[in-house]
Amino acid sequence: MNKLGFVVGHPTQFEVPFYCYLNEQIGVESIMVYYYNYESRIIRDVEMGIQNTRSWGFDLESGYKWTNVPKASFGQARKILKSNNYIIVNGYTSRLAMWLILLSIFSNKRVGLRLDTVPWNNKNIFKKTLKAVFFNVMTLFVDTFWVTGKKSKEFLRDCLIPERKIKTFSYVIDIDWFKRESFINDVISQELKTKYNIPHSNKVIIAITKLVKRESPLDLIIAFGNSKIENVSLLIIGDGELRNDLENLALIYGNGKRIVFAGYVPYIELPKHYGISDIYVHTPENEPWGVSVQEALACGLPVVTSNYVGSAYDLVQDGMNGTMYSFNDTEALSNILEEIIGYNREQVESYNNELLRDWDYRKLWSDLSNHIDAKVVNIISLKDIKNKNLIK
Repeated sequence: MNKLGFVVGHPTQFEVPFYCYLNEQIGVESIMVYYYNYESRIIRDVEMGIQNTRSWGFDLESGYKWTNVPKASFGQARKILKSNNYIIVNGYTSRLAMWLILLSIFSNKRVGLRLDTVPWNNKNIFKKTLKAVFFNVMTLFVDTFWVTGKKSKEFLRDCLIPERKIKTFSYVIDIDWFKRESFINDVISQELKTKYNIPHSNKVIIAITKLVKRESPLDLIIAFGNSKIENVSLLIIGDGELRNDLENLALIYGNGKRIVFAGYVPYIELPKHYGISDIYVHTPENEPWGVSVQEALACGLPVVTSNYVGSAYDLVQDGMNGTMYSFNDTEALSNILEEIIGYNREQVESYNNELLRDWDYRKLWSDLSNHIDAKVVNIISLKDIKNKNLIK
């Protein structure tokens, strides 16, 4: 019997280290991860239009117990419920998720539903109403709605979900690893800047983004080009269908400033790139969470995001470690870049370190474990009561 089962689509670069952490804390036999969209060992990215993502640079399949669930069925769901004391399902759109949620009411097991849905995903009143009805029906089946942060919680509150049914289970990263790997010496820093033809004395604004419409990288290019900051370069890491167009537009909107398109960079190389940077900027029109915000904070950077980045509402404090601006307002973004480039990095780093204590693996597991243990105890107690009544 596993203490906890996770049901997710496929492995990710930030969640696999968390599963490995859990195995170190409570033993490899206590956790099982079920992947329902990974049978071919290919991770598809529809938005990027590719069938197989490039390697993350580390093994996504070792250090924890996992299995594929190729066919979502009544039998598979029943088997998963039987094998775990508590189950957390990522999202509700997969067939396997719905089987687990529906069957949970007929078992003594508890199923938690993990969501990152935010208010700006549901601007259409009709769709919002339908979702509110759907989630209220789900309260009959779901033990707890596990949300990623404040904005996901706000969405469920708007749906009139009871407060007692909502708890936080966010996407977190290996903070210590990012902090350690981003601490680079002058030699490595100069080598990396030389690679991108960035003057060694220049400060660096970094963006790690898909070059697609949803992430609005052009807004950053325009804001950077129109800003009055000098001796600063813009480093854009990532790829996508808009890359050629953006490179051409950077020549027009960049106003002669140094803008570098680095393309794809392996995940294990990202800390070094944060390490040579001075500000992290994220400009999307829709980002329910945004793990890169936490990565940048772990590396000691101030962060600037649009107001459509979910994690910013939990992790970015205006005037302390960054700020938000209204999406598409490139003039406001220009002014913010001019202000934040002068932030005291030591103060920002100190604030980030204090803040992230509540967003690391240890805190996440503590919150999860306390809830799960209480539920399992309740289940066992109910079983004992029923057995005693049967004996009588």
